[in-house]
Amino acid sequence: MKKQFSNSIQMLGYIYEASKFRIFFAVINAILQSVNPVLIIIIIQQSITMLMSGDENSLYSLGFFLLICVAINAVIIIYGGWYRLIYGVHSDFKIKKSIQQKVYLKIQSIDISAFDDPQFYSVYTRAVNETSSRAINVLSTFTNLLRSILTFIGVIYILISLDAVIIAFVVISIVLSILLNGFQNKISYKYDREQTKNIREQEYVGRLFYLSQYAKDIKFFNLYGYFTDKFRHSIDNQDTVRKKYDKKLTLVDILQNAVQVLTVLATIFYLGWKFVIGSIVIADFATLLNASQELGGTIQQIFMFLPQTANNSMYIDDLNEFLNYKSTIEKDGGITPLPGRHVIEAKRLQFRYSSTSPLVLDKIDLCINPGEKIAIVGRNGSGKTTLIKILLRLYDPTSGIVEMDGKDYREYDVRSLRRRIGVVFQDFSCYASSVADNVLLRSVKSEKDEQTVVNSLKLCGLYEKVSALKNGIYTVLTKEFDEDGVIFSGGEMQKLAIARMFANDYDIIIMDEPSSALDPIAEYELNSKIIEAAANKTLIIVSHRLSTTKDADKIIYMENGRIEEMGTHKSLIELNGKYAELFNIQASKYYG
Repeated sequence: MKKQFSNSIQMLGYIYEASKFRIFFAVINAILQSVNPVLIIIIIQQSITMLMSGDENSLYSLGFFLLICVAINAVIIIYGGWYRLIYGVHSDFKIKKSIQQKVYLKIQSIDISAFDDPQFYSVYTRAVNETSSRAINVLSTFTNLLRSILTFIGVIYILISLDAVIIAFVVISIVLSILLNGFQNKISYKYDREQTKNIREQEYVGRLFYLSQYAKDIKFFNLYGYFTDKFRHSIDNQDTVRKKYDKKLTLVDILQNAVQVLTVLATIFYLGWKFVIGSIVIADFATLLNASQELGGTIQQIFMFLPQTANNSMYIDDLNEFLNYKSTIEKDGGITPLPGRHVIEAKRLQFRYSSTSPLVLDKIDLCINPGEKIAIVGRNGSGKTTLIKILLRLYDPTSGIVEMDGKDYREYDVRSLRRRIGVVFQDFSCYASSVADNVLLRSVKSEKDEQTVVNSLKLCGLYEKVSALKNGIYTVLTKEFDEDGVIFSGGEMQKLAIARMFANDYDIIIMDEPSSALDPIAEYELNSKIIEAAANKTLIIVSHRLSTTKDADKIIYMENGRIEEMGTHKSLIELNGKYAELFNIQASKYYG
């Protein structure tokens, strides 16, 4: 219970941090709301009593009494409406923004390898989906407790003054309901956990049907049926999971309703007997019946505090597991590499993605000298891209080390290290934002930034296209959020991604298939510009097209995770090994 309470306090702390007066106004609302149920009971009692007296003066007294009650209720309604519909709504936005920012900030410090783990990804999904709403649930749980306690005090006073025996009926009913609710919460949490994967699959299919990058394949290859089947399959799985819990959930629901009905019937029978023997009058009968029902709901809310807190805590545990994830790579601290020319060396490098998967890289020894132009080539699955990920320190090697300037990569601050390295991934991303933002990978802040964007677009051969657009470099890519947005071709998108390299002063530039979407002439022109721009920098190009690698200072041929051959184009051709074989196969396609 201590942990559960601590989790709740943690969430209240997040609320206070995001919206400092939310808890205060919520408490005021709870106090006012606690008055209303007691007020209604008193109105019923006094109205019947005054009307049963048959006195004309009593009618005037009733009117005055009701007028006061209306004024009190008006204050409660006006404040409640302001709190729920105005202040509360805007406060919810602040809380959602603040807590989601914590989650997104944490994502920056989570190793990419964590997302290879389906279990962690499920925890992450629950954290993202539940966090902000769960914080509001925690606040509601506490304010409902306060409201219920205050209402309880008022109702108990009325019952004790009229007939305390009624309290026993209510308590017995509530104890049974609490036990049943605790059981129901445990079942519901297990049910939700089992459904996480199915819900993720449904959301995935949903994204495929509206994201433009998948539209051509889905339409051309008529994949609607295939993915619709996957969607139906996930729904069927969801239904199967639900069936596992149907009997338990239905039984609990029936028992909860049965307890409530039997309590009401027992109360009516007891009060009817009291009325028949003359122990109470009709006003007392109505008052006791209403008060017993209100007390039942109030005590249930009080006792529900613990199971609701426990239920909230289970979801908060998911959030904490996510927030408390300890990164081995994405963390602050270490040496900041200075701008300049660097030596990168891999020594006896081995890597596997998990303890049970095979080696993807094996016994890699590699030295990249300052200013060298390196080409890494090989067939699909040879380990080229994985090696790049290691050099970018997205992953740490399973064994062996990578050094920069004689120091282990792990001694450097990882973000500072990456700021010295520019990269265009094979599966690069462009975003639904302006062309300028996509080049700079941040917002434009000055005229100097604008000029940097223009120069970068000119170097990659895309400026003529962009300058002809209505909004120039501020034209938004895709039509997802802007009907005036533009959709670039694959080659244009690739040039845009390469423009990022020209826009920043990197010491080392890595290109993973930098021109795969371009025709041979455009590819030759762009490669020439890349080499020219990287004249004083280290350049690493990963490519399937060996025509782009001929002028490299060093060519590395990889196969099955190993470096099989290394040398200049001339020396490797003279070696007449695997590189030469692959180069000749590709050359034959051009020369016949």
